[in-house]
Amino acid sequence: MRRLALAISLAAALAVAAVALADSSYTLRLTGATLVKPGGVLNVGAKGIAPKRSVLNIIIDRRKCAAGAYAESQRYGANGDARPGYPYFISAEGVKVVGYSEPVRGTFARVAPLHAGSVSVTEHLCAYLNVLDAPTPQSVAATTRTVRVRG
Repeated sequence: MRRLALAISLAAALAVAAVALADSSYTLRLTGATLVKPGGVLNVGAKGIAPKRSVLNIIIDRRKCAAGAYAESQRYGANGDARPGYPYFISAEGVKVVGYSEPVRGTFARVAPLHAGSVSVTEHLCAYLNVLDAPTPQSVAATTRTVRVRG
């Protein structure tokens, strides 16, 4: 009986590992300048691989990036939304807070023109790759980059 329970536990662990390895085929990388003038346009490059239909979200924020798109959306209020199929985050007030959003599949390269803040600070670029067909919000790749806003 104990061996059967151990075998079932081992099989479940291997299944979880297989799912994790399947998701490792998603990649995401940010490129571009790391210095911009206040209020300037920052052309952020995003490159990667998305084997399934996905949405690429890139935002610029003074706060450090969250662990994933769902956690990021929750920072914008209790009603923040990052459901699959929604290409942007929605704040509690219904305001779109994402800087750039684009559907991607396969090998992709995109350029996101984002506007820096109007004061000299360090901004954080937060990029998330989210699977569209997942039953719950699922960021399969995420990356960050800091940008200095200096006059």
